[in-house]
Amino acid sequence: MALPVPQSTSVTTATSSSSNFPSTSPRKIKISCSQLRFSETKQAHLRLMDAFKGNSALQVKALRESQGLTQEIINNEQKCVQIMDNESELFKEMKHRFLTFKKDKYLENLEHFQNLAKVQKPKNGPSETNAALEFSVNSLEVENILVVGHSCCGGIRALMSMEDNKNSSSFIENWVRIGKPAKLISTKATATASDLNFDQQCRHCEKVSINQSLLNLLTYPWIEEKVANGKLSVHGGYYDFVDCTFEKWSLNYKGSESKEEGEYSIKDREFWC
Repeated sequence: MALPVPQSTSVTTATSSSSNFPSTSPRKIKISCSQLRFSETKQAHLRLMDAFKGNSALQVKALRESQGLTQEIINNEQKCVQIMDNESELFKEMKHRFLTFKKDKYLENLEHFQNLAKVQKPKNGPSETNAALEFSVNSLEVENILVVGHSCCGGIRALMSMEDNKNSSSFIENWVRIGKPAKLISTKATATASDLNFDQQCRHCEKVSINQSLLNLLTYPWIEEKVANGKLSVHGGYYDFVDCTFEKWSLNYKGSESKEEGEYSIKDREFWC
């Protein structure tokens, strides 16, 4: 079962308003980390050299320190570009492996995988998502987080079948309630589409829950800081059990900053089939 990543307990976000699952034109964005800072450094350097006229020793010291800072900014720019290049290669490799799996495993055992799509019996153990995120981001310094959901999700079907105001002692119902914001958004988005059957509504909610997970990741201050600085990227993925296709996209952090809480923008959307 695939349900949203939990929010940070120290920061909460409202997720009561959104639109349909967003579709933006795929585009590649290079992060420019230093253009503004380089210009400011150059101006500061000129002011220092002017202030130290007549004192050659101070002029030499100011020149050396300014050169060192300029080189540090250039190094940071190169590092940001390298991260983007590494990310591109990472998902190219992932796409290749997925299509290889589809060709060599899925299509060769089609009946078996179709049966798996109908019935799922996962062994649900305790979730240590928060600890795993903290260790991965702060200790291992990973550069990408990919949240993957899938079709025919039993957890989402249970969520969509639940009565909103019902108090329950069921462990399963209490577990899936983490996806309630996704249900509210999905229900609002599909309310005008009366021709959608229950399966189609669940499918929509499955994708919405992935994007809610991406937003929930940003409620962890140490994740949002790295995303804002271009040191970490968060991505969504959706695996369709029925026809063995994979959909991948990235959260457009800059594009989401100007939106209302609970809304988001995505980029670099791809379909692997």
